[in-house]
Amino acid sequence: CGECAIILEKESVIYGLYSSILKLYHSPSLRTSMSQTGLAISQQYAKERYAKDFFNAISSKSGN
Repeated sequence: CGECAIILEKESVIYGLYSSILKLYHSPSLRTSMSQTGLAISQQYAKERYAKDFFNAISSKSGN
């Protein structure tokens, strides 16, 4: 999820973290966008949705 996370290269973690923090610090719109995207994606993993999808999958496999 490039729109909601910062991916750091293993070879340059310290510099990558440093530059990413500065980028976010200087870009309120990027912070807001990443936050909103992350929140939207997190809804896919809400326990209520997971349970509903799980039980729907079981029901469809059993023919009910």
